[in-house]
Amino acid sequence: MRGDTHPCGTEFLDEELVREIDPRMIYRRTALTADESNYYVCREFVTENRIVFLFGNFNQDALQPENIQWRPRMFWYVLERIGPTETRIKALFYNGPKVVQGRVMTWKEDMCNDQGDDVPDMPDDLLFSEYQQSIDRDWRPMMTSDVEILTLRGDAA
Repeated sequence: MRGDTHPCGTEFLDEELVREIDPRMIYRRTALTADESNYYVCREFVTENRIVFLFGNFNQDALQPENIQWRPRMFWYVLERIGPTETRIKALFYNGPKVVQGRVMTWKEDMCNDQGDDVPDMPDDLLFSEYQQSIDRDWRPMMTSDVEILTLRGDAA
């Protein structure tokens, strides 16, 4: 939840204020590029047989550098006790459409902007499949890192 194992650096923001709201909550900024940062609020919910980690991000913090582009995201990790020595992990990831200078981009614009190309001449279903694969390639390292930490394994795939 702290982002310590992620490929990009993380800085914690407003720690004292956040602790006053909930000691199991953190607020962090992860700078992906000079123009794009993720401002995440992360919170932990604990019951007897379940722990839920919830991450959500937002566009801008007025006290931080301007965020030219961003993508709304939410992640849920649910750890459920299913036996005395066994835990099930469920994960759900939501990546919304990219927003650049306040404008929501279509998936085609996002794909072509990232690659610096025109839209390839191919059926939309094949093109969308390529787009999904590119998102997966970009975010797989972070998701793998999270799963490795949650499973206490270094071989999560």
